[in-house]
Amino acid sequence: MPHNSCRERERGMTVRKSREEAAETREKILDSALEIMSRQPFSKVSLTKIAERVGLSKGAVYWHFKNRNDLLVSLVEDINGRMAELSPDWAPRSEADVRNYFAVRLERARKSRRMLDICRLMMRRFEWPEEVREKIYGIVREKMTQDRIRLEKFFAGRKTEEYSLPPMELATVVSAVFHGLFIAQIDDIAEAGNLARYVDFVLRALIYAR
Repeated sequence: MPHNSCRERERGMTVRKSREEAAETREKILDSALEIMSRQPFSKVSLTKIAERVGLSKGAVYWHFKNRNDLLVSLVEDINGRMAELSPDWAPRSEADVRNYFAVRLERARKSRRMLDICRLMMRRFEWPEEVREKIYGIVREKMTQDRIRLEKFFAGRKTEEYSLPPMELATVVSAVFHGLFIAQIDDIAEAGNLARYVDFVLRALIYAR
């Protein structure tokens, strides 16, 4: 009986190790895909190039992803998931919470090389097949919708007549403006510098403008 127990434990450890290795391989493939797809036209991207970048066979990449389109969609899903993990339960209770949320995101965007690659990738969206583009738009819209809904609940809960717009409209404007600032920060448009410094100014201008 103890002998069987040891075998089962070893089998369990082997399965767990295999899963961990598969997850690591998948992550390496996604990182390689981000680096290549953010710098090359989509028509010139191949799974062979991506596999070579991480020292894998083309078959290993196909084991994880059906084709190039599937890899691109999976990459955007992975990016969206990682960003969601940064603030999974964000529910602002004060304007300071809203300010800190956007300031932290802008600060991360300014310091992250990965964020720059993500921005470059999204700028190439017009090169993607239409069905892929629609799937990815859906992923991005879902993230923006989550921010808008959380902001709308916050503004509605405040019930102040000082706000410039009704809660839903105000939430839409705030989330859209900061999405634009996020892109500007990543791509350093017009040598923007550290946009996190202006979060309080932008929020007050949007929330209380008349």
